[in-house]
Amino acid sequence: MSSPPASAPQDVAAIRRHNLALVARLLREQGELSRTEIAARTGLAAGAVTSLAAALIDAGMAREAGIRHVAGSAGRPRRMLAFDGSSVAVVAAHVDASTVGSLAVDLAGRELHRATVGHNAAHGDVDTVIACVAREVGDALAAAGSAGVRPAAIGIAVAGVVVTGSGEVAFAPNLGWRHVPLAEALREALGTGLPILLDNDANLTAIAELRALPADSAARHLVVVSGYVGVGSGVVVDGRLFRGSAGGAGEAGHLVVAPRGPKCWCGRRGCLEAMAAPPELARLARLAPEDPADLGAAMAELVVRAERGHKGVLRILDDLGGRLGEVAVTLVTVLGSQAVVLGGYYAALAPWVLPRVEAALEELRGIDAYRDVEARAGTRGAAAPGGGGAARGAGRGQGAPAPIFAPPPPRKGE
Repeated sequence: MSSPPASAPQDVAAIRRHNLALVARLLREQGELSRTEIAARTGLAAGAVTSLAAALIDAGMAREAGIRHVAGSAGRPRRMLAFDGSSVAVVAAHVDASTVGSLAVDLAGRELHRATVGHNAAHGDVDTVIACVAREVGDALAAAGSAGVRPAAIGIAVAGVVVTGSGEVAFAPNLGWRHVPLAEALREALGTGLPILLDNDANLTAIAELRALPADSAARHLVVVSGYVGVGSGVVVDGRLFRGSAGGAGEAGHLVVAPRGPKCWCGRRGCLEAMAAPPELARLARLAPEDPADLGAAMAELVVRAERGHKGVLRILDDLGGRLGEVAVTLVTVLGSQAVVLGGYYAALAPWVLPRVEAALEELRGIDAYRDVEARAGTRGAAAPGGGGAARGAGRGQGAPAPIFAPPPPRKGE
């Protein structure tokens, strides 16, 4: 008899990781279940479910939840299993042109650490940024450890194009980066074998906002337009993130909204990013911070002035709403989305911006396919990339096997 292919052990391990993630996700989403119910809902064999349940309990991701008697059943009472992520954590970071934000959260949703610092790096200075990210992620890992929680994965949101699964930032114009192997650099700087997952910050914002939708929401196709230092969008198709062929799907910031407008870094004129990115809004309102790391404070002051009825600010936000409305119509007609969500700093501006976006979408209602399209404000705000990074680290929001079950990557020379 021929021997199995060399890849078989890896395949078996990958299948087990997938099944562990499947059962953990089922328990998280559906609550307490018996092993018999898990087998019925997943199609897994009873023996496999017993083994997977034991592994999840050993990993601190599930717990026994008592006995349930089934009315009218002659069988034995069923032992119930419940999700319990209180002893396992994921760490996330958001890297943009001026700041690094970090977060640690356990799988039950308890926040263990949150911080944002300026990295003070010059444009194109990769080493300074990586050192800052490593320091902040290290602090988040330490905070999880001090709370008695085991860190299991790291998710990194980057303001740039990330080639899926590569661990590399292919292009981050606001940072001045090209082809930076960020995951490998962080792994070496931290001396960790934990899985490190990279993604674009707009994509991770979309994951965070998708997970934050009300339980009764029917939206499975949406686009989340986010404003940070730049402008991007995350595209969700049938409940799953769509990245495109090279990770560049959703670059709504480079849709032209004013053909004779200012030149964008991409070389075109009048891109949404050049006209309406949060730093540009702050400049127009004469709130541009001396330190780019203070953009959040400038945007908070913009909201205060809007609330006070400042005419100049209201004009700026009305223009923003018109431009976002134009982009929303383009995205909806191309993608067939059910909803357009304003994320990042745009979420806080929604009270003044959404009416113009809704008015633009209203013009599509004569077409049956777009009759029920809605616009809404995101609920996660500028913290969304960190939350999305944590969700990616835990394997939620994308349907892939959870990274927390992945084996440590081999070190150089192994």
